[in-house]
Amino acid sequence: GRFDVEGQVLYHAKSAGERPRWDEARGAFVTPARELPFFVDSEWSLDTSAGELGAKPLHFVVYAPPADECPLLVLREDDTPSPANGFVVPGWGGVVVWNPPTCGGGGRNVSDAGL
Repeated sequence: GRFDVEGQVLYHAKSAGERPRWDEARGAFVTPARELPFFVDSEWSLDTSAGELGAKPLHFVVYAPPADECPLLVLREDDTPSPANGFVVPGWGGVVVWNPPTCGGGGRNVSDAGL
């Protein structure tokens, strides 16, 4: 089948859930699994139009946290960091957190293997 790819860049979009907490042992801010369903905010203004094909879009988001929440780690249900530092939102798409090299503490960056 055929599919179309479109790109969009948003600046200053914040997580909609609870503010990540600092984890001294990990040297990073963490977002627990229970908060992930609230991470994506409707105020992000992502284009969700069905387009000409009438198909529901599948979102692939790379989230760079703000400097005051960086580095940011996504935790799984067992409270361990996600190897890809990301998560899936069923029926919507997926989010990967990218901690840039300028992030405080060096941060964990997404590797090619983690994607």
